[in-house]
Amino acid sequence: MPRFGRPLRRPIPPRFPLRRRPFGPLRPLAPGPIRALAQANRLLAEAQFAPAADQFEQLAVAARAEGLPVAPRLFVQAARACWRAGQIPRGMQLLRNGLGILMTAGAVQAARKISASAAAELDLLGHKPEADEVRKFMADLPPADSSSEATAGTADEQPSEPVPPTLPTHCGQCGAVLRPDEVEWIDPQTAECAYCGSPIRPETK
Repeated sequence: MPRFGRPLRRPIPPRFPLRRRPFGPLRPLAPGPIRALAQANRLLAEAQFAPAADQFEQLAVAARAEGLPVAPRLFVQAARACWRAGQIPRGMQLLRNGLGILMTAGAVQAARKISASAAAELDLLGHKPEADEVRKFMADLPPADSSSEATAGTADEQPSEPVPPTLPTHCGQCGAVLRPDEVEWIDPQTAECAYCGSPIRPETK
């Protein structure tokens, strides 16, 4: 099982306040785990779903043992590979593992996004009972923070949010597909890979 060890580099402190994260500061993965993650993503892209699931699960277990914030996403990625390999019960358990970590950390919004994505994916794969199970989990989640709703007004009253720049389709470090609902923006020009924690910047034309 790979060890994550020390991060590749120490993140530069931001010059502006960022949203508080339930998992603490950024911790990009070390080169060894990034190579293992890149291999898992290659297996997934090549439709070698069962080996990819094994690799993602090993990475997820190691990340969880070291308290790294990428652990939930790695469990979810392992679940996705399992579903495509026909290993439905195993995939559902891996999804529960990832969601459990998020809920323990109080990351309800992240759990909600992942659940919605997982339910839609299970529907597409023809696994309606499992999709319904995920939707039931979503229905039982605590409501969204009311403080954000208290400040909401009409469209005329709210300033329009800036449109984020277009990112590459894949992470340049680990090869993961960059999903718009998974990346987190560190600053207006830099996002963070949900799987390896590497900074991602828009492609130059």
